[in-house]
Amino acid sequence: MTEISKQTYIVMERYIEKNRQINKENREVIYLYENMIKTVNKQFALTNVLDISYKSSSTNFGVLYLHTNQGLFSYQLDSDPTDFIKKYNELKRSFSKR
Repeated sequence: MTEISKQTYIVMERYIEKNRQINKENREVIYLYENMIKTVNKQFALTNVLDISYKSSSTNFGVLYLHTNQGLFSYQLDSDPTDFIKKYNELKRSFSKR
C-alpha cells in the first residue's frame, strides 16, 4: 500500500502529576492511501469518507474535519493541509470514476 499524502496533527494530553497539571503536546500523522485514510487510532475506507474540510482560526492552529459515514472527526493542526486535501479530492474523483 503506497502512501499518497500525510498530514501531521496535534493531540493534547493533560494529566496531573505531583499536584500540578501537565499539558503535553503529542504529534501524530494522518496518512492518505489509495483506498483509505489512517490515523493512529482509526482507519476509514475511502468510500466511507464523504468530505474533508479545514477551518483556520485566529491562533496558529486550525481544525481538519473528516466527514465520514461513521460521524465527524476533528484533528488540530498547526500547518496548512491544502496539499493533503487536494490529494484526497483528486483520489476521490478518480475513485468514483471506477
